[in-house]
Amino acid sequence: MKRLLLLFFILLSNSLKSQDIIDPVKWSFSHEITSDSTATLKFEAKIDDDWHVYSQYIEDEPPLPTLFLFEEYPYSLTQKISEGKSVTVYDPIFEKDLSYFEKYALFEHKIQIKVQLNIKHVTISCVCLDPNLLILDLRTTLSQKLF
Repeated sequence: MKRLLLLFFILLSNSLKSQDIIDPVKWSFSHEITSDSTATLKFEAKIDDDWHVYSQYIEDEPPLPTLFLFEEYPYSLTQKISEGKSVTVYDPIFEKDLSYFEKYALFEHKIQIKVQLNIKHVTISCVCLDPNLLILDLRTTLSQKLF
């Protein structure tokens, strides 16, 4: 009986160990102070091979565009969040042109700072694995103190 129980636990532990968590995008957040009252927030995404992160500018969902949500606005926006160079191709599944990033994405957000602040935001990105069309909705929360 003890051997059977031991065998059961060994098989169970091996099956649990083989269930990897899918985390195809690693987000980082930094900032650059450009003057006494302005800063540029930088959001970088390192994307695993064969995965895509969709652009912010997707019309008529699906898929979901990348979205940045900020907890508070103790600052003024000087412009929209800009994004690096994306790839645009026709997607036969969604039947429209889609813009997305492969391997790396950079998003920048210029702000006018009113007070010393701690930026907290949530990045929501829809990622896709080709050719299987596995789509994940990833939410990443990052925080950084400015000044």
